[in-house]
Amino acid sequence: MEVRAFTVSPVKQIVTLEQGTGRNVKIKIRNTERNTAKYKISVVGVKQDDQGYPVYGTNIEEAEKWVRSEQEVLEIGPGKEIEASFKINIPKGTYPGSHYVGLSAEPMLLGDENKNFIGKLISLLLIEVSGTVNETLSITKWSGEKSFYLSLEKLKLNVGLKNDGNTELPIKGKIRLYNWLDKKTAEGDVFLGNTILPQAQRTTEVLLPDFNNWQLPGIYRAQLDLVYGRTGQKISVQYAFWYISIYWLIAIGLILSIVIWTLIKKIKNKREEETPFKI
Repeated sequence: MEVRAFTVSPVKQIVTLEQGTGRNVKIKIRNTERNTAKYKISVVGVKQDDQGYPVYGTNIEEAEKWVRSEQEVLEIGPGKEIEASFKINIPKGTYPGSHYVGLSAEPMLLGDENKNFIGKLISLLLIEVSGTVNETLSITKWSGEKSFYLSLEKLKLNVGLKNDGNTELPIKGKIRLYNWLDKKTAEGDVFLGNTILPQAQRTTEVLLPDFNNWQLPGIYRAQLDLVYGRTGQKISVQYAFWYISIYWLIAIGLILSIVIWTLIKKIKNKREEETPFKI
């Protein structure tokens, strides 16, 4: 099977349109092979999986119907570059928000130009339908695997997010750890992935930041603070758990052993004092 080398540019385009309007966009396809090649031009939908990675397919995004390729197949000579055109038409009554589609090119195998395609490359197209947008992010999960820990090193916390709005949301976050005295004992930045698309859900893990291992035992709170959207909205959530290190357990065990031994010794001495002396 022959694999053809080619490039597609730009990597991403952003277009803002009002409902009921249209526009043309283009991508450039360069054939870097020594022979002439044919490329199929198409439009695919783009969504995100729960890890934040893009998923490409058909009939998964309504904006697929708004974009049409003006060429089905392009023939490009060796070392040559040709533009592929796409027509965008936003229907009247379309709700404001962000939509992603992929403008794709894929080489056609020799011998069967209608069926065999390999090596698809995609240029992302973000279509923003103008109007009032709703930036809403919800934290669907923020928890650890247990409610009691003997060590806070490499402690993983699970995060679940959902974009309930109609526009993509950039996200920045911090994690802060507080002890039972409400004293902040650790703080650090967390990476929760790239921009989250409208109505997408995401799950990931974060680690507690580095801190001094010698911490007081008791109830701790891990607080997740997020700043999201273009307006910089904020949301926070907390997860409470018990912590006592193995060193504290050993120390408490030793103290209890000493206390118990002291009590036993006092009771024994008292009994000896109360026992009559016999000759």
